[in-house]
Amino acid sequence: TMSGGGIRKVRVQKTFCKSDIIVDLAKELILPNGRSSKGMIDELSINLFDFQKNDLPDDLSVGELYAKTGLNSLRFYLATKQSSALSSFKTSSLKNSESYL
Repeated sequence: TMSGGGIRKVRVQKTFCKSDIIVDLAKELILPNGRSSKGMIDELSINLFDFQKNDLPDDLSVGELYAKTGLNSLRFYLATKQSSALSSFKTSSLKNSESYL
């Protein structure tokens, strides 16, 4: 979509943490060729949020999230902002850039 990458449904190892998801999946699936409508990937700050729009801790694994939430499917939201800009994360378009894991 124009304001987001759309929904992606993927499977990951339960040992994956936020950095694994961002590096291995989000950048490849949501930001192909290292580019988005907001700019090149190295010009962006990338963050991952849970379904309540809470920032995910860096060291919390997918397996721990399953145990904590009791859900059988997890939904994460990828948000980007320009590194040099003072603007806040683009949470208004989170629904359009959601990813299922």
